[in-house]
Amino acid sequence: MDPEDLWAHLAAYEERTGGRAFAIPHNGNLSNGLMFSDKDFSGNDMDQAYAAARLHWDPLMEISQIKGDGETHPLLSTEDEFADYETWDGSNIDGSAPKEEWMLQYEYGRSALKLGLQLGSRLGANPYMFGITAATDAHTALATTRDEVVLPDFTSEGYSRGVPMGGTLVDAPDGAAPRFLIRALRDPDGANLDRVQVIKGWLDDDGEAHERIYDVAVSDDREIDADGRAREPVRNTVDIATASYTNTAGDAMQAAHWVDPDFDPREAAFYYVRVLQIPTPRWTTYDAAFFDIDLPDNVPATIQDRAYTSPIWYTP
Repeated sequence: MDPEDLWAHLAAYEERTGGRAFAIPHNGNLSNGLMFSDKDFSGNDMDQAYAAARLHWDPLMEISQIKGDGETHPLLSTEDEFADYETWDGSNIDGSAPKEEWMLQYEYGRSALKLGLQLGSRLGANPYMFGITAATDAHTALATTRDEVVLPDFTSEGYSRGVPMGGTLVDAPDGAAPRFLIRALRDPDGANLDRVQVIKGWLDDDGEAHERIYDVAVSDDREIDADGRAREPVRNTVDIATASYTNTAGDAMQAAHWVDPDFDPREAAFYYVRVLQIPTPRWTTYDAAFFDIDLPDNVPATIQDRAYTSPIWYTP
């Protein structure tokens, strides 16, 4: 179905029922360069009306699910040592056809957010000003099967005194830079946290899009260098033979108050948070231990699972 036909169907539903509806793009890294293109699905250059419609009807992106992660790709984010996380590089559903490299920039969330800044500057509407969600791929429209842990006081402070996830910062006071209040807790029965990172994307004076990663909280008394990165990896407690780990490394909770040290009030930007767990056994390692079979040699034995926030944008 052409997305414009889908949007028309959703509009008709809203008019007929008085309800509200929207679409969530699914598995962008299986789209072969179509999901987050700078063109419409007919191959024409995107115009303002199309960009505005995309922004209205597709306000969320599924950035991660059990078939693979869609935040970024190591060929797109060459300075991000955590970019190669459960990526899907097949161009068909069974993974038998290789991906063409040009497709990647139009399939992953971070590159789509950067492209959105460029399109928004050119068209007057940013089609990729989306929030971030993850899913089970169970096709139930549920983002998770777990209850959410709510921190009422912390959340109410954020909403009453700041801009929450998905919001836009405007009219920065002279000499001021965006300040972020961040708190992350591990799953009660899951792995401890390695680090909290802020991912920033921005447009320079020439309209070129850039990205940078800042480590803003790290565990185990490790140091964050002057460039905003912690180079020392977290300790790995995984016992591969038994497919087990211990929470003797990492933190149960991490918090940060971070001020953008490189803020330029003339440059449009976005910010989102990525939280990394300590290493844990990959599902294939659990299977190998349970069934007493050899580990596969084409995937890592451990992974660092992660969580993402929706972005906050800055608009000059």
